[in-house]
This record gives sequence, structure tokens and C-alpha cells, in this order.
Amino acid sequence: MSTLKYFLAHLKSQEGKQSLKIFRNFFLVLTVILAVHTTLFIVIMGREQILLPEGQNQNLPINILTGIYWVLITMSTVGYGDITFETHLGQFFSLAVMMSGVIYLFILLPFSFMEFFYKPLAKAQSESRVPRKAATSITNHVILTCHDSIARRLTMRLREFDYQFVFLLNNIDEAVKLVDLGLPVVYGPFDEHESYLNAGIERAAMLVATSNDVTNTNIAFSARSVREDLRIVSLSSHPSSDDVLELAGSNHVLKLAKMMAEFFVTRIAGGERNAHVIGQFQQLQIAEARARRTNLVGKTIKETNLRRDYGVTFLGTLEHGSFKFADLETEIHDSTTLVLAGTRSQLGAYNRHFNPEGAESSKSEKVIIIGGGRVGRATAEALAQKEIPFTLIDNNEENVRTIPGAIYGNAAEKKDLDRAGLDRATAIIITTHDDELNIFLTIYCRKLRDDVEIFSRARLDRNLDSLKKAGANFVISFDATGACYILNHLCPNNLITITEGLDLFRYPTPEPLIGKTVLESRIRPDMGCVIVALIKDGAMKVNPGANDMLAENSDLVLMGSIDAERKFIETYGNGGN
Repeated sequence: MSTLKYFLAHLKSQEGKQSLKIFRNFFLVLTVILAVHTTLFIVIMGREQILLPEGQNQNLPINILTGIYWVLITMSTVGYGDITFETHLGQFFSLAVMMSGVIYLFILLPFSFMEFFYKPLAKAQSESRVPRKAATSITNHVILTCHDSIARRLTMRLREFDYQFVFLLNNIDEAVKLVDLGLPVVYGPFDEHESYLNAGIERAAMLVATSNDVTNTNIAFSARSVREDLRIVSLSSHPSSDDVLELAGSNHVLKLAKMMAEFFVTRIAGGERNAHVIGQFQQLQIAEARARRTNLVGKTIKETNLRRDYGVTFLGTLEHGSFKFADLETEIHDSTTLVLAGTRSQLGAYNRHFNPEGAESSKSEKVIIIGGGRVGRATAEALAQKEIPFTLIDNNEENVRTIPGAIYGNAAEKKDLDRAGLDRATAIIITTHDDELNIFLTIYCRKLRDDVEIFSRARLDRNLDSLKKAGANFVISFDATGACYILNHLCPNNLITITEGLDLFRYPTPEPLIGKTVLESRIRPDMGCVIVALIKDGAMKVNPGANDMLAENSDLVLMGSIDAERKFIETYGNGGN
């Protein structure tokens, strides 16, 4: 659209009409000022011609035209000097006219023009760049209704797996920003059905609402009324909103605080040595298990005979929250977290051996929770359910009053940590929503206790490495957890995110690998991922052996990082083509 069209469109708008009204009044006042000044000029100059000696300004015609001419050049400070006053009264009047021109023409007029005309016009021109309807070529996409940290992380993952997405925003300023970032955006109110139709809801695979609970409820309700079979994921900030969001139409309620609490609690080192499932693909389960206080400590993977005795496959280890593949000669330490693959029955056999009934309970553990926000409260509730002793410390008196077992204090003060039981603590869980503070507290707690396990929350993905370097044993990212949850519900048959940076993904067996054994395929050494299952005619074989054949018309279930999957696709083509 041309500038002229923007201009005309703006004048027709309510804001444009208001601007015209302001300028009409402005020029009306200017006309009055001009008339008053012209009248005074005629009166004062006429008086000077009478009083001045003969020859001075005697030939100057005194009329309205001359008055307007003099007033305009004086107000504009041009001042040609062809008409001048000789008396003090006339000079004072000239100064007054000049000052009125400076104030009115050089200050008020530019300000009014910028504020009531140029800015609205520029804003309207900028807003007109925001699409009101998604392109028809966008199909099977995800509709995002908030550009927060979760959405930013999710869009990164969606791009990695070639999923399309569109932002539907009801804030025009935010929409303009995303347009400038090159992101696909549609502007429209959340309470209008037309907005969802314009976002291509009839072609969409999923809608994601990650704003506040009230807004998310409105979005879910409105979207569900437009399309009944749409998958809708809504973030819940408070437990009281869970049922409301489901009633509004959400298929999946994202309870991030509870999920992060479960992450912390299941990883607390204690007597409970069960293998906890962290990902599942049909009957294949991926679990993690602590080696602490088991006879696995000190052995190599080869010496454990886990596959022979229990049918589970040792895939690697988790260190500081990061997965590492391990070979048969990898030694297991007291701090090692095993990542295992197997069926439910195979993992059950592992648990019955390493955590038999009557084994020492994790109730003997002592946990310190730092931070009484949503995540801290959820963690306290989860520990209480498992009857694991804990003390929560927070510098907000309101949180302390509402949480059993909480104390008021500053976790950056050793005396307050001592009150919380620092000397007896086996684990410290840092849950504040401030990443800089979490890094500081991690460093501080690690300095005070080099033998304690530290779990930390990261609000932003980019701070994961910093928290690990600071001394945290495990770190969980708020936005990464949310993005993983959403992605798992988007493509449950082809992709499952196990933990940050580690995925299960399914692909048809590439033609070059047909007829080769698992060992001969060299997928692990060459691609950096491992085959954890084979699917043929709908039947899944979990933990295939090195000599198992890769058959035609079969699928591989692999585990590896995003880079490993990308390398696999680049080598064999997407979908095995």
C-alpha cells in the first residue's frame, strides 16, 4: 500500500478524525492570534506614524494585508526588516509577537503534528504490515497464542523437525515486533471466532496457549467452539485452574510447576533406587536409575550383565543433566545416573532386584528447598507425599506462612541455611524464578557443601550451562520442559523428547541398511545415536541384539541428540528416502 493510501485510510479512522479535529482547533486558534496581532499592528503603527517626525514610516500603507504580512514574518522569526517599530511600545509588541510565534509555531505545532498526526499515521502504517489471515499454504501447523520463553523454545524445536507454526496475537504492538523478527503472525482478538479461522484452525495440528490462566481459558473455549477435534495444550499456573481449563476445551493441561517438582523428587539420591520412567514409546520405556547404594558401583557396564540378567539395555549416563553414551568399559560411580531401555516387565525385574521390599527408604534423606514460589510449593507437596523430610526457606513471609515446614530467611546467609539444616542435607533444590540468583545460590551452596547434591531450576534455556558450571548436579529448564511436553503431544508416533537434548525418533529403515545387522549398520559410531527398538508389521522388538537384521518395510526407533537425528536425516534422507 502506498503512503497516500495509508494517509487516506488513517484520516478515515477514529484516531485520524480526532487528529483532524485537533488540527482544526489548532489553526482556529492560530487565526485568532493572527487577527489580534494584525489589529494591534494597525493600531500601534498608526500611532507611530502620527507621533514620529516627518519622513519616518510616513509612506508605509497601513492596512490588513500589511498587518498580516508583518505578523507572519515576525512570528516566523524571518524578520526582513522592511517594517520596523521605532517606539518602545512598538518594539515590545514586536517581541511579544515573535515569542508567540516561537511558542506556537516552533514548539506547539511540531509537537502536535508528531503526537497527533505523524505517530498515529506511522503506527497505522506499521500495523498494516501485520497479516490478518494466514497463508493457505500453511497446513498441519501449530497455532501459538503467546510469544513467551516457552513459545520461543518450542518454535526452535518445531523448525528442527520441519513443523510449521503461526502466532495468533491480540496485541498489535507485539504482533508488529514479531513481524519485524520475520515470524509468521496473524492479528485478531481471542474472543472472536474469525481470528481462529484466519489463523487456519481448520488446517492446524495443535493450538498452544501459554499466557495467564484466564486468557488461556478464553482461548481454549473460543478455539474449541470453532473446531471440536483440535488438540489444545494450555499452561496452568495454579492447580485451581486445571479443571477449568479442561472444561473450557483443553485436551492437555501443562502443569509445569508439578512436572518440575516431580523431576526434582524422582532424582533425589536415597534408598529408593527404582528406575523411573522418563520417556515411553509404545511398550518401549526409557528410565533413569541412581547407582548410589547399589552393588553396581565400581563395576563396568560389561560386568553388570544388566542385559543378560534383566533384559534392560544400558544406554548411557546422565551427568549434570546431560546425557552421555557409554561403552562396555565405562565404570559406574556412586554419583552415576543410569539411563536404561526396556519393557515394563524388564524394568520391573530391575527394580525388584535393586530396590526390594524392605530396603532402606528415602525418608532418611534431608532436603532443603530454596524458594517458595509455584515450583517450590509443588516440590514441597511432592516431598511430603513421599514422606521425605524437607525444610523450605524463603524471604517472603507470606510464602512461609502458607507452606508447612517453611522458615523465613535468606538463603544467601549461612546462618539461615544452618537453621534449615545445611549440615544434614543430602540435597538442595533451588527453585527461584531468577536465573542470576539461582546461579549465585548454586555457587554459594557448593562452596559450603561440596558433597551435597544440588538441583536447580533455570527459567531460560541459555542459562543451563551456567548453572551446571556453577556446580548443579541436575538442572531443569522451565521453557525447555514446557516445549518438550508440547512437542511430545504433537507427534507422539514419531518423536518423544526424553530429556533436554535427548530424543526418541522413529524412521523407516533406510534402503542402504536393509539386510544389515544392527552391528553392521554402524549407526551408533557413525551417526551418534543408538537403535533401541525395531518395528516390523506392527510388532516391536525392544533392545535388539547386535546380530538382529534390519528388514525391509520395517521401522527403526533410535535415541540420540538433535544433532544426531539431523545427521541421520542428512545421510539417509527424511523418512528413509
